[in-house]
Amino acid sequence: MIHTTGPGGTLDSGDRDLGRTDAAVFQALIASPEARERLAHLTGRGLQTPGPLERDLGRAVAELHR
Repeated sequence: MIHTTGPGGTLDSGDRDLGRTDAAVFQALIASPEARERLAHLTGRGLQTPGPLERDLGRAVAELHR
């Protein structure tokens, strides 16, 4: 196992492998048409920007199901 130290502390190669696995799972999850539709809806309303959507993400997600 490889150990590296960075600004956030110590990482080992196992942690990096988990990060790659998480990234692959995330990519698979957002590949579905439903996920793309949700992301488009939320991004169009301000996701990833400082504003009301980021302050009340739960309400914005609930609006998807109306």
